[in-house]
Amino acid sequence: MDDEPIFVATDLSVQAGVAARWAHRLGRLLQRPVVPIYVVEVSLANWYRGEYEVRDDVHKREETERKVREWYHREVDEDPDDVRVRVGTPHRQLGEVVRKHDASLLAISASGKSKLGQLTFGSTSLELTRKPPCPVAIVHPEHSDPGTDGDIMVGTDLGPSSEAAVAFAVELSHRLKRALHVVHSSQPARDLLENEPLLEPAHDQALAEDRGELLKRTLDKHNEETASVTVYSDIIDEPPSQGLCRYLEEHEVIDITVLSERIHGGSRAALLSSVAMRCVQMRTSTVVVIPDDSSEERLEQSLEEDSTGIPLEEADREQDT
Repeated sequence: MDDEPIFVATDLSVQAGVAARWAHRLGRLLQRPVVPIYVVEVSLANWYRGEYEVRDDVHKREETERKVREWYHREVDEDPDDVRVRVGTPHRQLGEVVRKHDASLLAISASGKSKLGQLTFGSTSLELTRKPPCPVAIVHPEHSDPGTDGDIMVGTDLGPSSEAAVAFAVELSHRLKRALHVVHSSQPARDLLENEPLLEPAHDQALAEDRGELLKRTLDKHNEETASVTVYSDIIDEPPSQGLCRYLEEHEVIDITVLSERIHGGSRAALLSSVAMRCVQMRTSTVVVIPDDSSEERLEQSLEEDSTGIPLEEADREQDT
């Protein structure tokens, strides 16, 4: 498992360097190789400048790889373990590379330009966190060193859709020796049934006890890994988009937030807009979105066409590196 690489997406900008430093530090802590990926995006401008030549021209590819290595060394002050250069649609190419190489994580920088937490790659980051091909970390500029003493939080719906996220957070806290917060947030049944007769107090208490038992079972699955770390658990009577974000606001010590791509059986879009994206926009931690192992859906396979008229299936064809 320690050989599974950590990839970092780059557009060779200063903003992308935030993710490079975070990924490099994490790679050294976990003893995993770190590989930057640079994608020449499908566009008329790149076609006009001859950027697509990196796919077939050895000298052009070597020149581009050199630029990626120089960027990484400038940002990290060390050389990368390897580099990847691709041509095509960024989220497709990034997804293809990390799946092909069994990546343990893909890191992307969150822009520090606005309080809205806009993402450096815009729609690319949105697509990757909506349909993560592997764990995808949106690295915040103020939380770019996983070697700090900050805590790790994972949100759980106490069901199968959160199992991978909990396992990832547990392993990370175990390997980094960091305190772990396991938090469940859901709207109380009495609020969901506001138009129905109120639940009897005994029934409401039973529901609370059920959630408590489920949370205990979730933690019991990882007793061995959590034996050496401090674990906090909490149940919040609020919708996830409110409860988890409020928990982050009240616990400034949290440096990394781990969430599943799905929660409570909801859609990825709902999770992304109501929880993950809110966490990114809050600028309180680096956010890692974990694929739901219970789902078989992955990146879209339907053919698209860029406004330039260049078929994306041609640009996204299999590439050697």
